[in-house]
Amino acid sequence: MPTRVYQTIGIDLVEYADAFADYFENHGYRCRVEYAELEYPYRPTLHLRRRPETLIFEVVDRLDLKRLDQWVRYGKSCQTDTRIAVGVGPRARVSGEASVALARLGVGLFRASAEGVQEIISPHDLAIHVQLPELRHLPARMRKLFGPVYEKFDRAMWREGFEDACQLVESQARAYLKKGLATGRLQFVKSNGLPMALSAATIDRMTLGRLAIAFQAIAVQTHSDSVIGQCLSRINADRVGVVHHKSLPQTEARLRKNVGKHMYTVIAALRELQ
Repeated sequence: MPTRVYQTIGIDLVEYADAFADYFENHGYRCRVEYAELEYPYRPTLHLRRRPETLIFEVVDRLDLKRLDQWVRYGKSCQTDTRIAVGVGPRARVSGEASVALARLGVGLFRASAEGVQEIISPHDLAIHVQLPELRHLPARMRKLFGPVYEKFDRAMWREGFEDACQLVESQARAYLKKGLATGRLQFVKSNGLPMALSAATIDRMTLGRLAIAFQAIAVQTHSDSVIGQCLSRINADRVGVVHHKSLPQTEARLRKNVGKHMYTVIAALRELQ
């Protein structure tokens, strides 16, 4: 690994800073030592970049929550995926109270030791602003289905959470259509190449976009049929983007803009699908 020169940390922290730098480089990040943009409130120990994420990393022997709060305020002012984390050595003490404070701020915590680097708290994407409804306020069956999605959002895995939410509503929509076919309630008009006589096997092969067309082609629609079809149509473009084109900057920008409303759209669809 290259020799790195640090000017903002004490000599006793250098070996840990190098350990963190090596760790992140091995995980695909581009690492720059003490690099700062003009607008940064401080000069970080490490500036880490792995598209679409920027991780600001401070190596410390004790936590400075006021300094970290300034970093968090900066991160929340950004338009792209910006995360803040601190790294400590094996002997640094981090109290339970401090850990709670870091988690509340969305700041990550890593510890370096002879055994390697351990992630204690995952850093959050501070520039994404999604406030989901409280899970406890959703119907019991929805809580069971949607709980894993909420857990991913809680762990700052909002892209993966959105993708899982789309897969969930897609599977529930298939079950809804197949039940309607089995009971004889649903009949379809020809629309966008959709065959009028659908089968369960055909429905199982449909993409989310084709399912949206199927709902819109129901001959006599209930309120629930209409709402579900509109919801599927609304989320489809970004679902396709996150599955097939997630590395494109325009996909990331559009999804960041839309994901909050999309999650409420998914919840609206699931309410009708129950």
